[in-house]
Amino acid sequence: MIGDEGFAFDTETLQHLANQWADFARRYRDARDLANHLTRAEGPGLDYASVGHAETLVASGQALKAALDERVRYCEDMRDRFLAALGKYIAAEDEAETTIDKGRFE
Repeated sequence: MIGDEGFAFDTETLQHLANQWADFARRYRDARDLANHLTRAEGPGLDYASVGHAETLVASGQALKAALDERVRYCEDMRDRFLAALGKYIAAEDEAETTIDKGRFE
């Protein structure tokens, strides 16, 4: 929507954009699920190097999961914004149809 002047996209475009953001969110969730494996890493031995590398990998995996969580939230927020705009667009169209059906032009 551009200010209060009207919508910049048609319904098909709004739905397409909402679907695209939902797909991005799904892909980030899938990547986050894969990153979860990193957070459970264990060293192959009990020596300092093995344990240290595993701890570093776990910390890295946790940071990656946190970043992916942020991206999922962002994409879901964008999807929700486009769906809200779509809802407003459809409501405006319904209101216009109702007004015309009643013989009033506003």
